[in-house]
Amino acid sequence: EEIDGEIFINLHYAQDETELEQARFYAFGNMGSIDIPAGHRQRLTSTCTFSDDMNVFSATPHMHRLGTGMEVQLGRGEQIDQVLSTESWDGTASVYLDPPAAVSSGDTITFTCEWENPTETDVSFGPTYNDEMCFVFGFVYPAPAAVWGFDYNDVCVTDSSVIEPL
Repeated sequence: EEIDGEIFINLHYAQDETELEQARFYAFGNMGSIDIPAGHRQRLTSTCTFSDDMNVFSATPHMHRLGTGMEVQLGRGEQIDQVLSTESWDGTASVYLDPPAAVSSGDTITFTCEWENPTETDVSFGPTYNDEMCFVFGFVYPAPAAVWGFDYNDVCVTDSSVIEPL
């Protein structure tokens, strides 16, 4: 059954305007590779490459109702840092990095989504409650030109897809 959702944003004034630096929303996602057969599990890993130097200060997972887990890692040179690990599909596992994680051009963000499909219908990527998604959202600064990446271009690459029965 479809429901109407609401989004709330809390804004806070800074103490000193000179300390302000413009931030930008980022979104990395896997769209074309989500294909969860009825009665199966799917695990999908995508790696996206940052094109600019910036500071990542938040990460929010986004899946729909069949999501059973998501992990997010930042790859900075040889160093891999776990940023987020959740079994929640509803985005309540947002993390705020303090201090922010400095990333350089060429560094990566890797995210893995897992789903279980107990239904009798195959599920693929889509915008509705009956479809699925695999996104990591957040904010970075200083604000680069754009921070978008999806698995159908050269910014993000789907590394693996493993499908198994429930």
